[in-house]
Amino acid sequence: MNKFAFISVLAICSCLGLFPSQALALQYLDPSSGPFMVDAPGSTTPKDTFSLNEKPVVFLEFDRDSLETRLPLLVGWKWIVENDTTASFAAKLISDFPKDSLLIWGQANNWDAVKKVGDWQVETSWLNVGFLDLKGGAGSKLINFTVTPEPVSSLLYLAGSAPIAVGLYRRRKKLIP
Repeated sequence: MNKFAFISVLAICSCLGLFPSQALALQYLDPSSGPFMVDAPGSTTPKDTFSLNEKPVVFLEFDRDSLETRLPLLVGWKWIVENDTTASFAAKLISDFPKDSLLIWGQANNWDAVKKVGDWQVETSWLNVGFLDLKGGAGSKLINFTVTPEPVSSLLYLAGSAPIAVGLYRRRKKLIP
């Protein structure tokens, strides 16, 4: 059975109460930083407005001491556009934990196909279930960000519209005696 299926079965069993409460305690796992939006993988500087030519990325950091390192950490991102339509879903299964903190970046793999101007949300969820020492847990957070038109596109629109507006104004002025 693959790791994702194994974790899914464990989560469902714990929710249904099929394990003793002492053996599996699903508690809130608080990241040490994030989740929040950044402009590129490797960046940790928060950003909430992006242009159409940028690719938004979610950043999330966990302290190693809060994780159950004998089991993988499952992180998922659901990208939601203005009208509550899911535009993309991505997930990572992490089983190789660093010595101090775990830095995670996630992005929509189909961003170039779904990007559009407007308000967006990313629902970030994580699951790392601990057994004996009650480490790990689960959590979720909704992040909002905005995609704006590119400044160059806006300037070109205004530059192209100005001669049309002037022509209409002159034509109207000639028609009114």
